[in-house]
Amino acid sequence: MNTRALDRTRKFDLDGFAHRILFGGTLADKLAPLVEAAPVVAAPQPFEVPAFPCRPPELCRIGAAEFPSIRQLHDPVARGHILHFFANHELLAMELMALVLLKFPDAPADFRSGLAHTIQEEQSHLRLYLDRMQVLGVQFGDLPLSDYFWSILRQVKSPLEFVTQMSLTFEQANLDYSAYYRDVVADAGDAETAAILDRVYREEIGHVKHGVVWFNRWRDQAESDWDAYKRLLPPPLTPRRAKGMLFDAAARRQAGLSEAFIRGLELHAGSKGRAPVVWFFNPSCDAEIVRNAPGYQPQRAVQDLADDLAPLLMFLSHDPDIIHVRRRPRAEWLKHLADSGFRVPEFVEDLDIREPKLSGFEPWGWSPEVLERFRPLADRLVVRKDERSMWHRALLRHADFASTKLGDLFAKTWAADFLRAWLEAHPETQAVFGSPQSVGITAASAAQVEACIAALTATGQRAVVKAPWGTAGNQIQRIAGPRDLTAPVQGWIRNQLASQGRLLVEPWLDKQRDLSMQMEVRANGEAKLLGAREFLTDERWHYRGAVLGRASWRLTPEENRFWNEVLPAWLDVGRDVGRALARAGYQGPAGIDAILHRTPSGALQLKPLGELNPRWTLGRVALELEKHVAPGARAVWSVVRKDSVDVASVQQQHPAQFVDAANGHRIERGIFFTTDPQAAKRVLTALVVGPAALRDWQSALIESPRTSP
Repeated sequence: MNTRALDRTRKFDLDGFAHRILFGGTLADKLAPLVEAAPVVAAPQPFEVPAFPCRPPELCRIGAAEFPSIRQLHDPVARGHILHFFANHELLAMELMALVLLKFPDAPADFRSGLAHTIQEEQSHLRLYLDRMQVLGVQFGDLPLSDYFWSILRQVKSPLEFVTQMSLTFEQANLDYSAYYRDVVADAGDAETAAILDRVYREEIGHVKHGVVWFNRWRDQAESDWDAYKRLLPPPLTPRRAKGMLFDAAARRQAGLSEAFIRGLELHAGSKGRAPVVWFFNPSCDAEIVRNAPGYQPQRAVQDLADDLAPLLMFLSHDPDIIHVRRRPRAEWLKHLADSGFRVPEFVEDLDIREPKLSGFEPWGWSPEVLERFRPLADRLVVRKDERSMWHRALLRHADFASTKLGDLFAKTWAADFLRAWLEAHPETQAVFGSPQSVGITAASAAQVEACIAALTATGQRAVVKAPWGTAGNQIQRIAGPRDLTAPVQGWIRNQLASQGRLLVEPWLDKQRDLSMQMEVRANGEAKLLGAREFLTDERWHYRGAVLGRASWRLTPEENRFWNEVLPAWLDVGRDVGRALARAGYQGPAGIDAILHRTPSGALQLKPLGELNPRWTLGRVALELEKHVAPGARAVWSVVRKDSVDVASVQQQHPAQFVDAANGHRIERGIFFTTDPQAAKRVLTALVVGPAALRDWQSALIESPRTSP
């Protein structure tokens, strides 16, 4: 610290120095040197923060200017414009540091002298920029100047707030920006400008260090430096403001930041522009709807499963977003994902979210619990025309979840009623989709359930009885004949009727393949269809993964011909489902499951709507993960029991191999775990890419976990 302070054997006129910088009307005032104090010091005068620093007229033109692109840097004027931006930042930094010297005269002497030393270096940076800009054909004031730093920091309330926002945020970001533009102007052949930016970069490390020293001295020592920084940083600033296009960890180490702070900042996504969306993983939303009130508590095994899968929301989210989880993923795991080309949003373990503005809420599925959880944040929604946030605000205005009517859309009976009506309206499709009579029947009593079962089994068919609200593979009974209607099954029927009011009885099909279609239901009533893929289930119909790449690569030639024949009509079903959801008041993600099966005569048919999921799905996660697979590669995204996989052996035998494709870093072959094997309690998920990895992975699929698509 003492190396940064001024000579304490001499007295300097810090207040006069600061006053000239803040209130001087010329650049000469801004660049005036620090001088020794006069023998007689005038009594301190009351200080009022100005609305804006005094400046010459050409430097008071506030506005936005276009930042030059890299491809423009062959032009010296474009390089001068880059320095124009940097010069304005230096000037604002000097003025703000002068403000702090005047506003906090009782701050520690070492802090004030260190700040004065920093101002002197900023003055030298500004001189260098001005001289070089003139050579490049640019004058200071040629472009409008941003006042962002001043607007954020002018009302700072303490030196701790100042170092948090200036040193650890704006100046820390300048480590990245100065190094980045040093290199790009050097690549453009401008060694003189690169040398200036290199000097700024090296001295900026000391500026950050000055702030780090005092931040660590003043912050609450019961917190880590990273946790204290996040708590003290006021909205609208987020940690994202503390880094640039690259991330220079070495410079941050030289500045004295801890490894934990550096790792936390590197992984932090935050937002520079769009307000974040808050995500929440509630895979038991169907059970929450049945309960019809907040407070549903899943069993321990179900909660463990949810904790294992909750980080998958990151593959659906965007950089600025926030994911609310019970258990934050390990920083080392997130770093591994970021290094592998995946976006890493911010994870929080509570909803004490400090961002003043939010773009929306994305639970796995809307439910009574979610409505109550997000309602306190509703007034932070930034609502724009035609955005889903308008729908979110309308939802959160409902007195309770039941009044939204969304729960009806989750019921399997809704999908059955829709399909029956659709088939009646499109008789030309019944040869490939089946007749309306093949669709499930809703029964409201045990007698009706048994009558429906008897009608099916009398014709040689088997029956499936489903609870309306229940995830795939759960709350289902399969009945091949009268002998399967045992006392326990009859008890299950009575219990489900008592809790859910009705059951769906449908034919038990000779399934060949499970297929899914993902969509986005929009405010205009249309559905954007995103993709159709085969998905994998076990003998209990529990989800175990999705087939990625070309949708039909696992199909037999016969199945492939049939797929190509029925796909256009199936897409029509998807669009009509989307329109119906929109008419029912829903917007957002949805997925429909279909069953490719054989009729008793052996012909192929497609049941185009087996189940509807008006929510996010694992199938949608799989589609997003497919974007990280190299074009043309065959792949499976797999969900397996943790104890069925030897992780170390898998990673040794099939390490993920990446290739740089047109759309970024992609996996060409190997196995890449998409949830953390070290933190998992029950299940793992993995991208399995390429013939060798797919062949050897099959042994891990013998027994799959109970999960919902």
